[in-house]
Amino acid sequence: MRIHKLVIDNVRGVEHLALTDIPDTGVILIHGDNEAGKSTILDALDAVLTAKHTSTAANIRALNPIGRDETPAVELGATVGPYTFTVYKSFAKGAKGKTELKITAPVREELTGEQAHNRLREILEEHVDEQLFSALFMRQGSFTDVIEAAGIPSFTRALEQTGTDAGSAAGADMLEDSGLMQKVQKEYEKFFSPKSGAEKQNLKDADAAVAAAEETVRESAARKAAYEDDVDEYARSEQEMRTIAAELPDAEKELEQREAEAAQAREVAGKLTEAKDKAARATTDRERAEADQKYRTTLTERAEAAATELKELTALVEPARQKAEAENERVAEKKTAHANAREALVAARQATADKERARELAIAHERIGDVEDQVDELDRVDKEIADLVAALPARPVTDDDVRAIEGATQNVALQRRLLDAAAARLDLTATTASTVTVDGEEVEVRDEATSLALHDGVQLTIGDVTLTYRAAPGTTNASHAVEDAEAELARALEAAGCESLEEARKLRDAHRDTTATLATHRARRADILRGKEPEELRQELVRLRELAGVSSEDSAGNDGVILSVEDADAALEAARATEKDAGEAAHVLEVELAQLAAQPDAAKLADIEARVANHTAIRDAAQAELDAAREKVSDADLATAAEEAVHAEKEAQAVVEELIAQVAEVDPEQAESLREGAANRVANLTRRYDAARDRKLELGFRVTSAEGEAEALDKAEAALEAARVRRDRLRRQAAAIKLLHGTLVAHRDAARAKYAAPFAQALQRYASRVFSPGTEFTLDESLQVTARTLDGTTVDMNQLSGGAKEQMALLTRFAIADMVAGNSPDAMPVVVDDALGATDPTRLELMNALFTQVGTRSQVFVLTCFPQRFDRVAAAKSASIQELKSRR
Repeated sequence: MRIHKLVIDNVRGVEHLALTDIPDTGVILIHGDNEAGKSTILDALDAVLTAKHTSTAANIRALNPIGRDETPAVELGATVGPYTFTVYKSFAKGAKGKTELKITAPVREELTGEQAHNRLREILEEHVDEQLFSALFMRQGSFTDVIEAAGIPSFTRALEQTGTDAGSAAGADMLEDSGLMQKVQKEYEKFFSPKSGAEKQNLKDADAAVAAAEETVRESAARKAAYEDDVDEYARSEQEMRTIAAELPDAEKELEQREAEAAQAREVAGKLTEAKDKAARATTDRERAEADQKYRTTLTERAEAAATELKELTALVEPARQKAEAENERVAEKKTAHANAREALVAARQATADKERARELAIAHERIGDVEDQVDELDRVDKEIADLVAALPARPVTDDDVRAIEGATQNVALQRRLLDAAAARLDLTATTASTVTVDGEEVEVRDEATSLALHDGVQLTIGDVTLTYRAAPGTTNASHAVEDAEAELARALEAAGCESLEEARKLRDAHRDTTATLATHRARRADILRGKEPEELRQELVRLRELAGVSSEDSAGNDGVILSVEDADAALEAARATEKDAGEAAHVLEVELAQLAAQPDAAKLADIEARVANHTAIRDAAQAELDAAREKVSDADLATAAEEAVHAEKEAQAVVEELIAQVAEVDPEQAESLREGAANRVANLTRRYDAARDRKLELGFRVTSAEGEAEALDKAEAALEAARVRRDRLRRQAAAIKLLHGTLVAHRDAARAKYAAPFAQALQRYASRVFSPGTEFTLDESLQVTARTLDGTTVDMNQLSGGAKEQMALLTRFAIADMVAGNSPDAMPVVVDDALGATDPTRLELMNALFTQVGTRSQVFVLTCFPQRFDRVAAAKSASIQELKSRR
């Protein structure tokens, strides 16, 4: 698969994003901040390839835009196998959801809706290895996942094609496909799972049958013992009922007495609670009266203190006012000097601006000629490119077209040879040279035999006699094959717009030459522009001409005097020096003025006046509050209320102490405890009597119904012995077939291991560049890396650091992608989302080199928040998420 473009509209937070002009090989670097849309690109690519346009699955609903009522849409241009196509999908229920598929090669097709979706699925199922695509599609957070390379069909084919010991691989295949292995595998799968080796249900059922029989024996024995226990317990229940019936009347009388005593104690305790509440209220009243007296004292002291502070502050106002007036005079003098310095600075800046304008004019005069030459050369190259583009055919003949015509031509010749070889033959001789006609062509017959191939419909004319050969029914397939081959050749020539194979080759070569010349001219155009846009270069020329006062017809025109760049630089430097001196003088005055601007004496005067006003308000407020309080309640009334509150509190406390003595005599808590004890005794006796009665009834039924338990136990023991015999026989069969199967599989795996050598070598080549030369790996039977050996030390994969695991995940997939890329129909792009975050600088440099190497044969898409990690990668295309979003 090769991806050519991806356009996303209204997907999550992305309103529009266009990734176009994607090269067939190389690293495509896409960078942007977190939540900028990198993961959205991956989800959109997955959806357009796999999801139906009317799908309501959760992952498709998650594509809906945020905060906008729009339909998410994705357009993908790609090549899969021999098919080059563009698919467009908008995801929604009903008429809003649609799929459009346009196939441009090998044969043009345009489909919509359900047909388009099904056709795309057929193409992907036929030419895309789903396991390989999933393995090379590395999302963020999945780099430490271990991959089983043997489960990827296209990779396995690549290994078999490049293996160093084809004979061993063939031996493994023969062992795999032999009748013995098939029979053993079939018998093995009767007892064990083919994938996990776990025991199947029949073995488990045999064990379960034995376990069930053992449980039945245990239950029968337990029931027999329980029957014997029930008889004894029945007698004990009768005796307990008689004992409780004699004890219960005394317990009920005791409960009545204890309830009366507890009620009397609760009444005394209630009176004590009411007395305590009254005493608490008296205490609260006394505390409130004391607080009122204390607050009245505080108000008096506050008013007196405010009046004293106001008198002290008023005496400070006049001295502070005299100092502030002297300070204002000094500030006015400095402001006048600073204004004069600022005027001088403005004049110096204007002079500098005039000199800068003169310098720009001088530079523009020198630059105009160079830009005019660039624009003229650009116009010439653009015309040549336009001529070449016009010369390109609307439907060019490609190498694939020529190969298709060559194959069809060879097939026609082959089918004709096969037809001649399989046809009946007619030998003609003549004593005198004669001429006969075969299918309209004259054939000369002499004394030597002339052999003619006979197939259905051949006409032979001898003189006035015409013979037509008719083949027997069922013998005309060979001639049909020739007709089919000729029809396929005609279709291939028609598709390429050619009459013959030679014409197709000439058209292909001519298109290739024109394309190469066009590429050369485009490279020259890029050199002329040097990264600029054509309109940008032309606008620069217009701007320079406007700046220099030069028209497009006259490059030398300007009525004013133009200085040289050197003279303009000297004049500008002098003006800047003058401006600097004026600026420094103004700055000195500005600093001095800033120091005086604080005006501490004026600030002190304002502070004193503000404090006088504030303390005046405080004094007035305090005096007003004191007068209002005295008007409401006098000082004498407050004192009288406090004395009365103290007396009331003492009387309430006396009542409480008297009731406390009474409660101590009756002890309500003890009385309640005794009542609860008596009630518990009655309840427990009643409960025990009911339980004994119920148990007696239950045991009576069980004792009469439980018969024949001994006979049931004998039957259960016999069934257990039979189940054990069946289980042991089945287990012996399973053990034998497991031993035979394991032996055959071991030989098969040993043969398979030999064709895995190319994968191990590819891994070692990559790893030697990142870790160190001589790095080795341990692979299991599924080609999964289980351990790494470095400098003689072997470490399991799950014990490596996070950075090393991430590097190993990339190395493994790079090796797979590189080997499959040699088998181009199965090649897949590698997608890496935010990798190398835990890689140190040294290994980061080495990993960058590997990214570049893999990009020489495959498409490698790298999405990252930190493009600096990939500065050493020779990216074929690099773009930021914001740049892709801005393209329309």
